[in-house]
Amino acid sequence: MYSEKDLKRVLLNNLDSEFKAIRLYLKNLKKLNYVKNKKKVDTLVLDSFRHAAMITKEFMTLHKGEGVAVSRRMRARAMREEVGVREIYAYELNRTSNPKVQKLLRQLIVEETKHEKIAKTLK
Repeated sequence: MYSEKDLKRVLLNNLDSEFKAIRLYLKNLKKLNYVKNKKKVDTLVLDSFRHAAMITKEFMTLHKGEGVAVSRRMRARAMREEVGVREIYAYELNRTSNPKVQKLLRQLIVEETKHEKIAKTLK
């Protein structure tokens, strides 16, 4: 039987596995004959996202009630992450002329801006 520490480690490894599966399918759509296997591949990808959400929820439940005050260093790290992602989206927005992609990137920029505000208020 797993200790709580082992269970947390295993869940994080499982989470990594789900994201690797998603990346595998997305990077190889052509080789998977996506046109013919769209429904199957969509199921594999979207189920992996669902599994990742389930694992994340359980992992976070295991941490319920844990915590210490957020250090300046951790808050700064969270801010760098959110700002960095937003800047990547802004950079890509300036590089594309595809209206659907532009709309998506604008929406993601708005979301990341919200995340920055949340990260600033971590206690």
